[in-house]
Amino acid sequence: MMEGESSTKEANSDDCGFMDLIISWSIEDTLHEHLYKNKVEKIELSFQSIGHYLGSFFYPLLKETRAQLCSSMEIIYQAPYAEVIGLEKNPVVNKLYKLAINSWKRRFGHKGETIQNLS
Repeated sequence: MMEGESSTKEANSDDCGFMDLIISWSIEDTLHEHLYKNKVEKIELSFQSIGHYLGSFFYPLLKETRAQLCSSMEIIYQAPYAEVIGLEKNPVVNKLYKLAINSWKRRFGHKGETIQNLS
């Protein structure tokens, strides 16, 4: 495998349902500050198994991800945007799409940098 490339196996690796759960959130869920309040527990110093170790970080990671998405939604009105004019599903990697867009609107960021297409 060449540098910068990832294998199909890596791209399709099991994430324990993490991405499916995040994608299922409504806007209200994303804005709900206490969505996982009763699920986050203290992380122990020792673990019974690898599964126990990984599982102990699941809800804290969900909580942090929700907080980051919420923070981004508060400033999204300032973000550049473009009309999606085409959508093509990747036949190899699940949940990966190629978008075709029209020209960018509000192309300049906070420091004057120009938004460009990745082609």
